[in-house]
Amino acid sequence: MVVNATGNASFVPAEITIDPGTRVRWLFVGGTPHTVTPRDAGQNGVWARQVIDESNLSFEHVFNVAGQTYDYFCEPHEVAGMTGKVTVR
Repeated sequence: MVVNATGNASFVPAEITIDPGTRVRWLFVGGTPHTVTPRDAGQNGVWARQVIDESNLSFEHVFNVAGQTYDYFCEPHEVAGMTGKVTVR
């Protein structure tokens, strides 16, 4: 599953639902640097904040914990609505 971090300050798609064991890849596709920052850094199965930009084009994470919903955002662009959600069945 790929989520694009776009130059118009959005994650596309913004919300995904996946099965446990699915690898999600956030891909930088333009604009200024973005972060993939979890809303709850202490949540079971969550990742550490990542920066994606022209020098680090992507970040991947495998979601293994069933029944979790992970909200995340881009720090520089959250006020512009750059937020996302991963729901693991």
